[in-house]
Amino acid sequence: MPFLHSELYPSRIRRCTVLVRHIERIAHPIRGSPSSPTSSRDGATHPNPPLPSRTERKRERGREGARYPACSRQCVRTKMAAPLNEYEKEAGCVPVLHSEEIKPPAHYNHGYNESLGRKSHIDDYSTWDIVKATQYGIYDRCCELVEAGYDVRQPDKENVTLLHWAAINNRLDLVKYYISKGAIVDQLGGDLNSTPLHWATRQGHLSMVVQLMKYGADPSLIDGEGCSCIHLAAQFGHTSIVAYLIAKGQDVDMMDQNGMTPLMWAAYRTHSVDPTRLLLTFNVSVNLGDKYHKNTALHWAVLAGNTTVISLLLEAGANVDAQNIKGESPLDLAKQRKNVWMINHLQEARQAKGYDNPSFLRKLRGDKEFRQKVMLGTPFLVIWLVGFIADLDIDSWLIKGLMYGGVWAMVQFLSKSFFDHSMHSAVPLGIYLATKFWMYVTWFFWFWNDLNFLFIHLPFLANSIALFYNFGKSWKSDPGIIKATEEQKKKTIVELAETGSLDLSIFCSTCLIRKPVRSKHCGVCNRCIAKFDHHCPWVGNCVGAGNHRYFMGYLFFLLFMICWMIYGCISYWGIHCHTSYTTDGFWTYITQIATCSPWMFWMFLNSVFHFMWVAVLLMCQMYQISCLGITTNERMNARRYKHFKVTTTSIESPFNHGDSSKSGGFALPLSSPLPSCSTGSVLQPTRPPSWMASLTESNHSRVDSTGLNWCFTYRSGTTLRATRVRAVITQVILPPP
Repeated sequence: MPFLHSELYPSRIRRCTVLVRHIERIAHPIRGSPSSPTSSRDGATHPNPPLPSRTERKRERGREGARYPACSRQCVRTKMAAPLNEYEKEAGCVPVLHSEEIKPPAHYNHGYNESLGRKSHIDDYSTWDIVKATQYGIYDRCCELVEAGYDVRQPDKENVTLLHWAAINNRLDLVKYYISKGAIVDQLGGDLNSTPLHWATRQGHLSMVVQLMKYGADPSLIDGEGCSCIHLAAQFGHTSIVAYLIAKGQDVDMMDQNGMTPLMWAAYRTHSVDPTRLLLTFNVSVNLGDKYHKNTALHWAVLAGNTTVISLLLEAGANVDAQNIKGESPLDLAKQRKNVWMINHLQEARQAKGYDNPSFLRKLRGDKEFRQKVMLGTPFLVIWLVGFIADLDIDSWLIKGLMYGGVWAMVQFLSKSFFDHSMHSAVPLGIYLATKFWMYVTWFFWFWNDLNFLFIHLPFLANSIALFYNFGKSWKSDPGIIKATEEQKKKTIVELAETGSLDLSIFCSTCLIRKPVRSKHCGVCNRCIAKFDHHCPWVGNCVGAGNHRYFMGYLFFLLFMICWMIYGCISYWGIHCHTSYTTDGFWTYITQIATCSPWMFWMFLNSVFHFMWVAVLLMCQMYQISCLGITTNERMNARRYKHFKVTTTSIESPFNHGDSSKSGGFALPLSSPLPSCSTGSVLQPTRPPSWMASLTESNHSRVDSTGLNWCFTYRSGTTLRATRVRAVITQVILPPP
């Protein structure tokens, strides 16, 4: 696309050469194999290839430029401020790679273990210069040379200091040592005039970023391309570093010298939900335009074809009509790219906001509240029409078939016109509400005069009251949403980053909280739920610590309500239909009752269908609670959680309390002692299996708005300890406290 190549940022585009070089070095190192010893020019044998010289790097760039012309230095120069058209020229952009360091990419890269680079080998390190020793993390050799008088502030021939080399290779102990010997933490170096913090940020070394900032490194300094650390972290998709920098006070809307914000860089360079989702959580300004092209983040996402970020930005309310300096909107750019997906979604966003002077039908389609009502109301209409048409006194099944065809056409029209991505939650809830509504209509208009009030109607009404109560609680109550203030979120990020545990397994990049044990982020509700079981579309809510007992009550009383309905249908047929199963046989009986009252037969079929799934779900829930002590989410994803021991035939849970109580925190006795704890737990795994002793975690805690507290600590060589602080727990038998 001419616009993309001639007027954007070719100096940034050429950074793909660096990524290609990283892959090339892993797959085909310049000197030997990372896993096999190689010989250097001095004759010494060492386990990993040394950093290539500047001449070798230039020769390699020439070969790569021929293989990858789109990323070579022949690209058109940018019109931006102070561009450098050779990003890869900066010494150190390609770190020294060791065989132990080669691992799959991850959003939260904390660097490798520092001790890996300093294992004892048969090499004679006494001949190594200090730059090479720093790159490989040979601590003793570096100390020897510094103590002998080497100035740690002195740059090498490529204008790179020792602190830069230590930072890009994540040598934490060497950084600490060099700073203690007078190294300048913010010294500029390399062809891009970057600080060591810039180098560590590019490589995604969160632990190094934390250490450098502890020693006073300034993340707001800009490099030769005008980028600060938060812009680099956003470009390379280092979400954990972005979160840490924001938590330490960096402006989420900070512009670099080219007028680009972190959100713009993330939209343009990172084709995943993070760090864009994290930036949106911090209330970033989605409609800012850059300094030169006036492109918003949505413009940049469209230019990059970044469909993931486009969806996130549209959900965040990005202006779809914003125009750049050429008067082009994101929709115009999408049409230039001829991307059908982007065109359709941007047009839908415009219609939803009332642009384009839509017709009456389009206005209704754009009304989210009206669409929700249609999705909830369609099952009411369909269930009634199916039974009504069947109950009509018309002998011709051809006419009835045509009427059913009209119902099908109506459903197709409504679904294509008004159903959206939320239909997976709204339609099942509508089916449940509609089925229950027509069952109650049938009960009061068909059964009321035929059944005994004291023995049938009164228990049915009592069951209905309990059903309404538990359903309402399951639907509208807090399932255990874990909340935190803005200050608490930033404090959590800093704490996790500085303890080396800012990882997706315990940190939610959407809610920006530390996830308690057994919690999970629900993709439907977009919230973290304490003791998450599942998201139930039949109640339109998550099932978790706050409403699990109500959900169990809902299933129990719903099953009884369906049984009452089946009993009412059979009693009605016995009174009003002159047939009997014992005398007429099965098929004749079925034909007679279907002909006698088609509406009643339709209600009976609905009752049988709902009885099957409710009974199965209730049995599964009871089995998981009473026998396994786990939630549905834990049972389905047990292999992903290291506190479970999974075999081919069983799941061993630390929350299973043995013979006295196997409820796994669902029904703990209220008389149990409640020791004091700074944080708490809704669970009490008092006798963990021996395999739990090998797990090591630290300070895994969070407090949510419902008053559920957690205190959960893994201790190496000891036992797993978790103490319940409050009796507000998910339980089946005991009433809420």
